[in-house]
Amino acid sequence: MNGQMKKYKDSLSSMQGPILLSQCPDIKLDLRGLIKYAKKKGC
Repeated sequence: MNGQMKKYKDSLSSMQGPILLSQCPDIKLDLRGLIKYAKKKGC
């Protein structure tokens, strides 16, 4: 394993997991706009 891959694996092991939307009550998200943007981009 080269140096870059080792650094990548180390960074993944120290990274915390994803944050759920229920844990962020202050964030307001325009889901309709997000879906429209994703469809426009083909995602």
